[in-house]
Amino acid sequence: MQDMIEEYRGDLWEWGITVSGYDEETGEETPVDLSGATLLATLKRRLTDADEDAVLAAEVVEHEDAAGGVSAVRFETERTSALEPGEYAADMRLLPGPYVLWRGVVIVKEPVTGRTS
Repeated sequence: MQDMIEEYRGDLWEWGITVSGYDEETGEETPVDLSGATLLATLKRRLTDADEDAVLAAEVVEHEDAAGGVSAVRFETERTSALEPGEYAADMRLLPGPYVLWRGVVIVKEPVTGRTS
């Protein structure tokens, strides 16, 4: 994933991720089995905000392909509609661990067209 993600307020956001680790014996990336693992995604207005004050948070325990290290985080339109345009600190973590899989900035933009139907 890139360090900056741009999304539109009110859209469905889906962030796919494949978790892998470096195998020193083969010199290749190999999938991390996500069976029993939890993927956490958090967006905060400020990095110093408490986790309880996050503007969006998600926990994923059912992965698309756990053995293959493939998962995704979804934020439904009802949740993203409540966000104000601007920059948010964000990360994805893997538990148990915790391992930081991604950390960056999410820029929420206002769409030009407000009509939804």
